[in-house]
Amino acid sequence: MVFGNIRDRKDYAWLEDVVGKCFDYANTHDLLSFEKGSHTIDGDDLFVNIVEYETTNAADRFWEAHRQYLDLHFMLRGPTHPPPPPPPPP
Repeated sequence: MVFGNIRDRKDYAWLEDVVGKCFDYANTHDLLSFEKGSHTIDGDDLFVNIVEYETTNAADRFWEAHRQYLDLHFMLRGPTHPPPPPPPPP
């Protein structure tokens, strides 16, 4: 797993060219304006899936794995982690 900021693309030059192509696409298109669903970029080789969900706890998450695809996730809005729990009552 690589975790970082798309603005630091130069730091990921060692990744495969297709990853750079994904970064470039995300930087040059307003992904927030896309409808939810799958959008073709380059045939079956490159596409974007727009999804929206609420962050949940680990026990309620599902395992995701791919054999044929490289999966990149971009946070478009919202926190990357759920906010901390409120303090206990006095």
